[in-house]
Amino acid sequence: MNPSPSLVDAPALDRSTPEPGARLVRAPHGNRLSCKDWHAEAALRMLMNNLDPEVAEDPAHLIVYGGNLPVARLRQRLPDMRTMSRTSLPQCLLRYIAIGWSGYVPGACHHSLVLVPVNVAPWLWNWPNGFLNRMARAGSIVVVAGPYSPGEFSRGIDSEAEFRELPHGFAGGIWTNRIDQIGLLARPRQ
Repeated sequence: MNPSPSLVDAPALDRSTPEPGARLVRAPHGNRLSCKDWHAEAALRMLMNNLDPEVAEDPAHLIVYGGNLPVARLRQRLPDMRTMSRTSLPQCLLRYIAIGWSGYVPGACHHSLVLVPVNVAPWLWNWPNGFLNRMARAGSIVVVAGPYSPGEFSRGIDSEAEFRELPHGFAGGIWTNRIDQIGLLARPRQ
């Protein structure tokens, strides 16, 4: 799929100087633990490597979805990180469904990751292009996930039938757990 206009038009990242006000993150080295065990340390170091300007490929587009408490802590420490939690996701989407017709973008949708279940997407005002453009102007990245069903959320677009529910030419992100299948469908046709 084509990347969203906000990603294509983004200026090249200058790794030598962080943005004003951005918190500089350096990944630790060596065998000294800063977490309770090596499993937690490994996860922390992977994240920090993705944020360290010396080694990070594109830290401005790193996004995180997770539980409420971990995401809240991450947002406190790294306020520039685009995140979405189980609480902020319905705050964003339900409010947008209710009043998005007015052009208003709820605060929970600003500078975040906006995960949109494929079966909720048609209810979003101006879906897909108008919605994608509004979220890009709000500093957010839109990723479509698999269909929502109560009690479950972290499914991807994992079948051809789910992929076919996306509008032709969809320019947002696609969450999948089956890149071996969906990657072939998402390739540009020649």
